[in-house]
Amino acid sequence: MVVSADIQTNYFGLQGGCAGRDGKPSGGNRVGQLAFVNGATTYRVSYPQAPVVSLNAPVLVSGQVQLSFGTVAGKTYHLQLNTNLTGTNWADAQVYDGDGTTKTYLVATPAARGYYRLFVQ
Repeated sequence: MVVSADIQTNYFGLQGGCAGRDGKPSGGNRVGQLAFVNGATTYRVSYPQAPVVSLNAPVLVSGQVQLSFGTVAGKTYHLQLNTNLTGTNWADAQVYDGDGTTKTYLVATPAARGYYRLFVQ
């Protein structure tokens, strides 16, 4: 008795032909999707773009430096301070709950001199 079975190989490959800014082929496109091809069928997978989080340019207000940044609802923002840029001792200067508005922080000079960064959870 001979038993035979058809073996079907399924594969997915990144779709080529989408040129990136460097002119090289890419599996992504400019609207945040990856394109996969399986034979004659093309699938596009969307993924959410992470919000860009950065401090706005500092502004001098009545002799104090004002830091500001936009927020997204549901996120927690830690404005952190360190007196040594290469150090690891970052401490929260202020913690904000994101609500879609712009938050501001006034640096009371000279007491709060140092380096600031924004950490988002």
